[in-house]
Amino acid sequence: VLDGANATGQRISADHLSR
Repeated sequence: VLDGANATGQRISADHLSR
């Protein structure tokens, strides 16, 4: 598992919460 992929997943999750 790439660290970048994990960071991207967290960012997407936060984006949904922001919306």
